[in-house]
Amino acid sequence: LDTLARGPGDSANLRLTLAQFCVRLGRLAEAQAHLDTLDPAPDDRFARVRRHLVRAQILFESGQPGAALDAVMQAIAQAPENEGAWNLRTRYALLLGRIDEAWDSHVEATRLGHANTPRGNRQAKPNASLPGQLVNEYRLQTHGEDLSACAGDAPQDAAMRHFRARVEALPDATPLAICLFSAMFRAGRLPDRATATARPDAGDEGIPRKLFQYWDKSQPPASVERLFQLNAARNPDFDYRRLDRNAAVTFLRDKGELAVLRAFLLAPHPAAQSDLLRLALLWHEGGVYLDADDLCLGPLSDMLVPGLRLAGVLEDWMSVGNNFIAVRPRDPIIRAALDDAAAAFMV
Repeated sequence: LDTLARGPGDSANLRLTLAQFCVRLGRLAEAQAHLDTLDPAPDDRFARVRRHLVRAQILFESGQPGAALDAVMQAIAQAPENEGAWNLRTRYALLLGRIDEAWDSHVEATRLGHANTPRGNRQAKPNASLPGQLVNEYRLQTHGEDLSACAGDAPQDAAMRHFRARVEALPDATPLAICLFSAMFRAGRLPDRATATARPDAGDEGIPRKLFQYWDKSQPPASVERLFQLNAARNPDFDYRRLDRNAAVTFLRDKGELAVLRAFLLAPHPAAQSDLLRLALLWHEGGVYLDADDLCLGPLSDMLVPGLRLAGVLEDWMSVGNNFIAVRPRDPIIRAALDDAAAAFMV
């Protein structure tokens, strides 16, 4: 941000980039301030469309998906060829329970993406993508009362109670879990920092001070090695452990995780291997898992407060990402995820 701020102050797109970075960092007031002082030239269609899209992201992160969708529609009206705008419309519409609108938007985004790729190597089938799969799961696993609770004017405290009961009844239904997270987010019930779930007992050490990362080969590229070294250096109070493929196989075998080991050996690429390994490591040992391309901006100890059970990152689709997970050992959530992940490779 400091580097961008030193750029030419009259550059609309530079200030829009600044605003986008602020959104990703959760600095919404600062992002809005950049937009408030921005007035792109009438002939600068690109900047005007971007302004609508950044405004949409600010509104969404403020818990206003309905207003965010309206801002996206303004961008589409000015630039109907903008694939990113259609992708945002897909996500916002789905989280508002507008399944048909989400599907139509996804179809158009897929068409634009395929048409704009000269080599034709972009997927042309809407079903063969994460948004397409989610829309279909919403169709199969939600009903009218669910969709009404997702609406922009629906009271979110009531929606939280509704979806909590639905998730308890159908814990494997991904759309219902997403709806619950969305309602909690819109109601301001999801903290932007890790908070304790219970008062710690005397002597409770909380989440173990262990930091795990994975690279399948023994020698990663120099840029990745640099990230590993920085993460270790910024967390001197953590037991830092980096595993390669051989070390991962040994760990899974020693822990008796034979089903997970079979899935690990069947995994088609290192990313899939790491998806399995991280869950096994955290189930048995607890601690923190961090993806190879992630960088700690500060000490992890600052966020792992006493009494904390599990910490993760809420992604754009209101799902929990697995690039960063901090958890105590033998948490049943991790065990369930590990068993599901291993079973997926055995089908």
